Amino acid sequence: MEHTTHYSLFISMRNGDEAAFEKIYQLTLPFVRKTVNNYAAAKLWWVKDRDEIECFKEEAVNDVYIELYKSMASVRDAEALYGWLKTVAGRICCDKTAKIRGDIFAYEEELIDAVASTGLTRDPEDSFDLLVGNSLGHDHYWALRLYALEGLSYEQIGKIMNCPTGTVKSRINTARKILAA
Repeated sequence: MEHTTHYSLFISMRNGDEAAFEKIYQLTLPFVRKTVNNYAAAKLWWVKDRDEIECFKEEAVNDVYIELYKSMASVRDAEALYGWLKTVAGRICCDKTAKIRGDIFAYEEELIDAVASTGLTRDPEDSFDLLVGNSLGHDHYWALRLYALEGLSYEQIGKIMNCPTGTVKSRINTARKILAA
């Protein structure tokens, strides 16, 4: 935010002026939308339902401004407002992504241990299977599932699948390309 142009507007917002908050909302909205869109494009590539992604983005943008409204008295620096908005948008998007992943597949450590010890099998009733269908081979499917839904690192997946980290990265990238096509 330009210090000289919008400083008085920022101070008015900090002092509880709702009209000033509305003006700052209008000024910063394109930036917040771009930040959320970039996050969604990078982290939600596996979600096939475009309506779900649009809903995610709209809710995230709204949540950023709810957070700003609640915190406007504590935001101290007009020049740091965009950085504050970007940080809050990132945190909100991460929280929402974790919830989406949790809704699809709840992480249980015993399950991963069981998978590592007994081998990998697909569950035809699982919602992740409904999303990706039969488009992926066994190894690509499990590498992507453990990465995208469980949030496991490449190293952790390599241990579970008994393969090198580079192989895990390759399988995930290949799975992304297959699903994108």
